[in-house]
Amino acid sequence: MKRALVIEDSTTARALASSVLRAAGYAVVIVGSMSAARAAAKGPQYDLYLVDCGVPATLGGVDGDGLVFAREVLLRFPDARVVVWSAGERRLEADELGLPFIAKGADAGLALARVVR
Repeated sequence: MKRALVIEDSTTARALASSVLRAAGYAVVIVGSMSAARAAAKGPQYDLYLVDCGVPATLGGVDGDGLVFAREVLLRFPDARVVVWSAGERRLEADELGLPFIAKGADAGLALARVVR
């Protein structure tokens, strides 16, 4: 079974991501902080990383946000499938990393379903 790591702090967005990914055949691990994301990512590579840019940093902000985590994943696993989803203002940063971006909103579930097919 494919595995997905979802980094998301919103309960609603977690439920949406979990539902879509499970329907696509993924076993889903969901975390809500950067420290938990790093702990979960220490093991084998996931088939998909769904990263919210707005997940709060821990340790007073010194450990960065979702895009910092995405860069770390790509350094460790250059072929990793990382998808960024967040508010639209972070799209350019995701584009600079060459990562697919899903803007949260009414069509986020549909867009995620298309990306994970």
